[in-house]
Amino acid sequence: MIAALLYIMTVGFYLFTNSQETSLKEAVICMAVVGIYCFWHLAIPPFAATPNFYTERAFGIVPFVSMWAILFPHFAINQIPIVTRTLGWIGLFAMTVILAIFKLLVW
Repeated sequence: MIAALLYIMTVGFYLFTNSQETSLKEAVICMAVVGIYCFWHLAIPPFAATPNFYTERAFGIVPFVSMWAILFPHFAINQIPIVTRTLGWIGLFAMTVILAIFKLLVW
């Protein structure tokens, strides 16, 4: 539930601020990937047999940090925006692959 609220707030903040740092195409792809990731993580079994605080936090928080890095790269003051967006895509891709491995092979 918190993930859905955080997702809606992030998308709303992006649309409200009309950020010009990220292209609309890249932003829509990012929002779609994070939405699918959240649905896959929260709604599609199998789930962890014994939920761990740290793994649940990693699977829940890291994709949103990556989403913020992609949609709002200007918040990282000391980095070039393209570097921030690239790191965001790497983090989102890595968490999606790790979630897929856990869902398909471990749990």
